[in-house]
Amino acid sequence: MFNALILAGTKKKGPLEIAEKVDNKALIILDGMPMINYVVDALHNSENIDQILVVGPKKELHQYIGKKVKEILNPGDSILENMEIGLNYFSSDDNLLLLTSDIPLITSEAIDEFLRICTKRKCSVCTRYFCSLS
Repeated sequence: MFNALILAGTKKKGPLEIAEKVDNKALIILDGMPMINYVVDALHNSENIDQILVVGPKKELHQYIGKKVKEILNPGDSILENMEIGLNYFSSDDNLLLLTSDIPLITSEAIDEFLRICTKRKCSVCTRYFCSLS
């Protein structure tokens, strides 16, 4: 099994946030739901995901996904700091899938296939583009 870490923290507003009048890209509404809900739902429907952790603005995200995830941790000042916050939450021995909150078209099938390939290759780091062996 894998745990999942969703990076949903941002301190600055980009063009999408400004156009959609939201403070965080994860909260952009698509077909009636915030973008992050699609990512969380895909993870819930995956056969390989245990716990889901989100690093993002807890107050804003909680009403949408608070009951669907293990924890929401407030973000730091950068994406690297957010990653560190999330990585420190889990044990270093845990298998971890790292995602961003702005991939609403992700499916549980795509997640399961990606994790199957990573597990088969026995990689310590596996991305869409490369595999780093231990």
